[in-house]
Amino acid sequence: MVTGFVDALGFKDATLVGQDWGGPIGLAAAQRRPGVFDRLVLANTWAWPVDGDLYVEGAGLYVETDAPEEFVAAIRGWAT
Repeated sequence: MVTGFVDALGFKDATLVGQDWGGPIGLAAAQRRPGVFDRLVLANTWAWPVDGDLYVEGAGLYVETDAPEEFVAAIRGWAT
């Protein structure tokens, strides 16, 4: 979801902030879009392998899905 959101809005030179579960999600997003994020801020989070943990791997699917168009449209409206 994060990468789809970033792609849909065309972010460049962005700062990505991740807190708690946002830490590993943010790291994955930064890895998938290395040219988009200039800075990465992580707070109160964790970053270690979770291979084999179905709950964590399932939650990680949010990083790989596309952002819903309604959500992107709402953010565009708010940001302008």
